[in-house]
Amino acid sequence: MDLHDKVALVTGGTKGIGAATAIELARRGADVAIVGRHDDAEARSVRTAIESLGRRCTILIGDMARAEDAAAVVRAAAQQLGAVDILVHCAGGLVPGGLFDVDPPTWYAAFDVHVHAIYYLCRAAVPLMRQRGEGAIVLISSGIDTFSKITFSKAREILQNAGVPIYAIGLMQALREWYDAYGMLGPIARLDFLQADNQLRTFARETGGMAFFPRFYGEFPGIFRSIAQALRNRYYITYQPSNLKRDGKFRKIKVELVNPATNEPLRITDERGKPIKYTIIAKSGYRAPREVE
Repeated sequence: MDLHDKVALVTGGTKGIGAATAIELARRGADVAIVGRHDDAEARSVRTAIESLGRRCTILIGDMARAEDAAAVVRAAAQQLGAVDILVHCAGGLVPGGLFDVDPPTWYAAFDVHVHAIYYLCRAAVPLMRQRGEGAIVLISSGIDTFSKITFSKAREILQNAGVPIYAIGLMQALREWYDAYGMLGPIARLDFLQADNQLRTFARETGGMAFFPRFYGEFPGIFRSIAQALRNRYYITYQPSNLKRDGKFRKIKVELVNPATNEPLRITDERGKPIKYTIIAKSGYRAPREVE
């Protein structure tokens, strides 16, 4: 499946995982805005690779730790390529040094680009996606919450109201297994990782997206193909709820494929008549409006 007529914004898209993500999105047909700190040879080589695939590409300069820069790159991408359909946050990297080598400003700067930038970018991009009734966010992260001011419940509520699917890619599987194999992962750390995975799964499931936990870099192309297919094969279903109360409460919904002739679960088969297992990916519900809305 392809992503023709889609526009992707990839932060950290000038090198590493971000560059590979940007090129793969272009290979699937998307025009891509790549964001970096510098318009250098690495950034231009990524742009050349994308343009060689017949897609448009623009290099945007910004520091994602700054709210104004995050908003500016979203606006610039829309102006130069069109409204952003796909948002991928890959900016950031390891903070070098140990506990006594990293000073407080460096420590806080790391959280600004790894955590706060997600908030800034979503605030800028999600309203535009909601206006068009479509869009997606791809979050590449460990999933571990450290010093976030927003609780898990609050983040969950925000996503339930956003109407934008989350495609989460957890990055810590290989490192976790390596630590575990050498007995370096204690029970508390193991629980932290499991909680992080469950949170990413929850965000993806409740917004109608998907969560992936690759162990090898070779898995990324398949993951991007799955996301691309999901973005190109989305259906919108509307219905009249029986509960019309405007109380702002969350309403659960369940989507099933039903055979209209028998009112039983629909059976799908291949060309040989063998049943095909399928999974329905849909939002788990919606939040009812309040009287003042």
